[in-house]
Amino acid sequence: SAMVLDPGDTLLINLPTGTGKTLAMTTPALADEGQLTVVVVPTVALAQDQARRLRDLRPGYQPAAYHGNLSGPDKMHFFGQIENGQQEVIFTNPEAVVKGLAEPLTKAAEQGRLGLLAIDEAHVVLSWGDAFRPHFQALAGFRRHLHRTAIAAGHEPCKTILASATLTEDAVALLDALFGDPTPIIAVQAPSVRPEPIYWGLQNIPGEQRDEWLLEALCHLPRPAIVYTTLRNPQPYRRSSLTPRQLVSELRKHGFRRVVAIDGGSSPKEREHALEGLRDRRSEGEEPAELDLVIANSAFGLGIDIPDVRAVVHACLPEGLDRYYQEVGRGGRDGQSSVSLLLATEDDGEIAKGLASPRYLTSELAKKR
Repeated sequence: SAMVLDPGDTLLINLPTGTGKTLAMTTPALADEGQLTVVVVPTVALAQDQARRLRDLRPGYQPAAYHGNLSGPDKMHFFGQIENGQQEVIFTNPEAVVKGLAEPLTKAAEQGRLGLLAIDEAHVVLSWGDAFRPHFQALAGFRRHLHRTAIAAGHEPCKTILASATLTEDAVALLDALFGDPTPIIAVQAPSVRPEPIYWGLQNIPGEQRDEWLLEALCHLPRPAIVYTTLRNPQPYRRSSLTPRQLVSELRKHGFRRVVAIDGGSSPKEREHALEGLRDRRSEGEEPAELDLVIANSAFGLGIDIPDVRAVVHACLPEGLDRYYQEVGRGGRDGQSSVSLLLATEDDGEIAKGLASPRYLTSELAKKR
């Protein structure tokens, strides 16, 4: 469906985690020489991981992850590559698309070289786009601008692909309203419940009891494993809620060494180290995994593709089923069994309620937007 999509059309792909959404978004780019594919992803870690997967398909492929932590010369290199038609694929975030990359992408559309705009993990357009990261919804207006620019210059408008494993009815309705123009969205879907995870969980546990049980679980659960928390910074009035760095510090006291913390303040190099450190490459004749555990918040969640994660632990209460499903989906991607364990305190529940509560634009903020 991605390969035969007509210019200007929008394809909505709803497939289970690990079944080929990335391939659908990048294959058209590799088939159409001289055409640029822009893949919008929610996190720097995912942009880096997608670029790595592309290099696995095409060894030696040019840098493809564009994000705010790049140096000035590196950003200028991307601009030049886009302008001269040498950049075939770029993985980036919505803020970069509608700000720093807006001018180069507009020129690419004007010259008829913008082939595809894709949004990976498209459900976040609904869950994050209202208040947290409004640029996800601003992509719809920028896409219309790119279409108008291409058509005015006598070229065909770019295709659009929206991909996710977790699409609710509300998310589909919003995506259709935003991107179902000039033609209705074409939907391709094969959702299914993955059989790999075994689910265990307890809520409203006293803080000290949770810490004790969490430590015991991490001594026995199969590895590699990812442990998720919600907060980046400690909240003194919610003492039983953990941050990644707090938990790593505690684990090191108990003898854990092959462990790192990843949160919103981690550098791209730290995220790359965590991704590569969890990956076991002995089957490829390379080094075994360096890490047993990554302790992270949702900054290390969406789309991370490490095939042999054996356990996913939530030392928190996710604020919604979308997040929980996505993060549990990091386990068992090789088709083998995995374990999902949730251990949450009352404080974790209060934090989840706060994050899940709707936020509304004030008139003052709306005017600025």
